[in-house]
Amino acid sequence: MKNKGWRLFPAIAGILVGVVAAEIITSGAITAALPMIVNFITLYLQADAIKSVARTWFKPLAIIQR
Repeated sequence: MKNKGWRLFPAIAGILVGVVAAEIITSGAITAALPMIVNFITLYLQADAIKSVARTWFKPLAIIQR
């Protein structure tokens, strides 16, 4: 578990550097777009969760139909 934490740290640092660079390059315009970007990410994660639950629920039906 500790090994994965050290792999995650550079990714988080890279994301932060990317966001700061985007803020500097766009003179802060990216801040206005962040809520929309977060909404799209949230929508994708919700759809993925629904798909996962549906697979879990309908997996027994596939066994019964065989």
